[in-house]
Amino acid sequence: MRTVVLVGLLVAVGCKKDVPLAEAPAAPSSTQELDTLWALAPDGATLGFVASPHGIEMLERGALAIQAALAAAPELADARRKLDDNLKDALGSTTPTLAALGLTRDQGFAAFAVGDREIVIVPVVDRDKFLAAMHGTKGGEVDTIQRHVCKTIDRRYVCTDDKDLFAKLGHGNLVATLAAAGARGELEFKSPQLGGATGPGMVAIAQLARGSFVVRGSVTRVPDQVARMFGKPSKPRPESAASAGFGVVDLSPYATSVPPLPIVPNVTLADLARSIAGPLTFAVPGGTIDPGIRLPLHDPAPAKTLLEHCADLPPLAAAGATVKDGACHVVIPRVGVELDGWVDGTELRISTRSAAQAVAITPSPLAAELAQGAWSMAFFSRGSFFDLARVPNVPAMIPLFPPEARSFLRAALLFNELGAGVRREGDTLTFVLGMRTAWANPDDIVQKLLAVSLDQILNDKTGQIGRTIASAAPTSPFAEDLKSGLGGMLSFTAPLGILASVAIPAFMDYMVRSKKTEAPL
Repeated sequence: MRTVVLVGLLVAVGCKKDVPLAEAPAAPSSTQELDTLWALAPDGATLGFVASPHGIEMLERGALAIQAALAAAPELADARRKLDDNLKDALGSTTPTLAALGLTRDQGFAAFAVGDREIVIVPVVDRDKFLAAMHGTKGGEVDTIQRHVCKTIDRRYVCTDDKDLFAKLGHGNLVATLAAAGARGELEFKSPQLGGATGPGMVAIAQLARGSFVVRGSVTRVPDQVARMFGKPSKPRPESAASAGFGVVDLSPYATSVPPLPIVPNVTLADLARSIAGPLTFAVPGGTIDPGIRLPLHDPAPAKTLLEHCADLPPLAAAGATVKDGACHVVIPRVGVELDGWVDGTELRISTRSAAQAVAITPSPLAAELAQGAWSMAFFSRGSFFDLARVPNVPAMIPLFPPEARSFLRAALLFNELGAGVRREGDTLTFVLGMRTAWANPDDIVQKLLAVSLDQILNDKTGQIGRTIASAAPTSPFAEDLKSGLGGMLSFTAPLGILASVAIPAFMDYMVRSKKTEAPL
């Protein structure tokens, strides 16, 4: 069935439908085919996935774009070989075409599960070609593909691992759960009961555009131990939409379980947690690497004491941390970025006081949506890694990385926007997840971006390569991303870096000094 599902996702090779430049993902213009496929859900269906013809086309165009990117980058040669091998095994070709697979552009794809059984609707127009590609056997009315049987029902080619499901088509009721997502998309998934009759229910809707996507949905009946991880929803800071990166997270769900771990004289981690008065927020101004972290406090005393003794913490001491006028100054090891921590009234701040002059950024649709909403947890980043060589010490570090890390960095050059938000309401989690890549740009810009190697980026101390590409299309998404800088793309890692450099080592030291056994440690 994995093979048949892969075919369903890759049914529009060679489609060249023009897509408006930098078009934001939106609801499909028509849901007629989607509705028709959902109406075919079998009786007892526990989950379903439906893709419109245009949605499958967009997925295939994305797959072809990934192949082109892998072929253009020597650092990604190993990944290209693995992808080619998988396509060859599944479809008999590294570049399967719609005509060669015997498929049509006029129908969508659907897959449903009934317990541990499955049934798939594939847009087949030529049985002979399709069966040849799938190594199947043609019968009179019923074909076989490995352990599946297939036949045409009302001009739809249907495959299943349980022939009894043929009679149940069109008797399900998955349509009733669709409204929970509050939107429609080119790809739609829903399950009223994940993991059993009392399990969570889930709806996810993917809206697609050239080089980008947004997924919206909800999970109901979330187990309490999971729901408790998400706190009270709140909005990001007002300046967030025009920032290169921003975020908000309610830390209160974690404050009650923080251990009384001594971190500096007369202050424990529990003391610091109890002093928190509101959500942690950060906002990275465009063109800077300033994390702009803020945390409101009931009682600023624990934070002040911590900052006054920050040079006594082993990780920060090793980085040469210094204290002046109650503020802690530290240079992040290896990277060379300077950070300052201080208390301003009743607010803890962590920032780069020597940050470059901020530049104005036009908010993207995803940034505006996340910045205007209220979330238990939300993060957004935008920018470009083309300025990687301008970060102190980074170019000297990367040649020491293993090949896998270099491949990751090369791929990161093609990602320009990532955002996610989760809001808890009782036992329901509502979520938004979006991504935008280099392929949202004009084709000529995409080709220029693919042609740049990682070594060229690391040797470009002035950032001239990126500026030259952007100047050829000053209104392109890439030009705005380059202006946003590197700080937004690093904003996801800033809170994690602080946690890893201070809290985790301190917790491990506490566990050792408490003489915990090796297994719990």
